Amino acid sequence: MTGTEREPVDLVPRIWTWSPISVFEEMERMLNDMRTGLVLPGNAIYRGEGARMPNVDLIEEAERFLVQADLPGMTKEDVTIETDGDVLRITARKEQEIEEKKDGYIRRERGSTHFHRQMRLPENVDHDRIKAKMENGVLEISLPKTATKDEKRNRIEVE
Repeated sequence: MTGTEREPVDLVPRIWTWSPISVFEEMERMLNDMRTGLVLPGNAIYRGEGARMPNVDLIEEAERFLVQADLPGMTKEDVTIETDGDVLRITARKEQEIEEKKDGYIRRERGSTHFHRQMRLPENVDHDRIKAKMENGVLEISLPKTATKDEKRNRIEVE
């Protein structure tokens, strides 16, 4: 270029276009982060210590619905199951404390794990016949079907 020539100027401004699809993609990314573990400011991990959301399967069979929840490291004493109207709540809490005394020092570690999941039940669940059992860290809740909607609040004992 010589001294009298100017560099071309883009007179058409760049236009940013908004897409509703990008909003849904961002929401999906955020939900995936919550399921797999999201690192927050200060290096806190969303699914590390504290509340976790267990993986749950809901299976419909001819006579019942079956809920299977993965609760690794939990026992039946750690689990609480309740129904409130058409909502099923699964809560599990485990407190852990490790103490080691060795050659002039004491090491203590404390931690807790808390699982919580709630889901809406189908209308045709017989609340009086709900049963639950826990085996090898897998909670199984049997929700027998009924012909009518049952509006009760119950606490279910884990066998």
